[in-house]
Amino acid sequence: MELTEKWVSVAVACLAAFLVLWWRTGWEGSGALLAAIFALIVANLFLLGWKAWEAKKERGEGFSSRDEVTLYVEGRAAYYAMNAGLWFMLALLWYMWGIHVFGLSLPEPSAPEAITMSALFMALLFLGLKWKFGRTGNLG
Repeated sequence: MELTEKWVSVAVACLAAFLVLWWRTGWEGSGALLAAIFALIVANLFLLGWKAWEAKKERGEGFSSRDEVTLYVEGRAAYYAMNAGLWFMLALLWYMWGIHVFGLSLPEPSAPEAITMSALFMALLFLGLKWKFGRTGNLG
């Protein structure tokens, strides 16, 4: 990955967001975690905006933003991520059922925690598979 103006601007935006929010919390240790999370959100929004701007620019120049290979790679990654995500949710269901039925003293996730875990699992798996399939060219 080369150091382009996109990455420099994302790093500057993250650092600025982190320092401003940490300063607003009084430079406390707990405020640093909140500021780091906020900086990651700012980075994601910044990269999303940059990606949208590049797509608009390419569309204006007549280039297709998604070709057949890209659609196939994303579809294949989504297929596997969705199936694995459903199995992950079933595993969580059986885990919580086992805690109640057998009276185990294991930590039980609340409903928002379980939904968040499932969503993160599927999203990260999709991104990883999309990267792997796109990088290796393993389309068979």
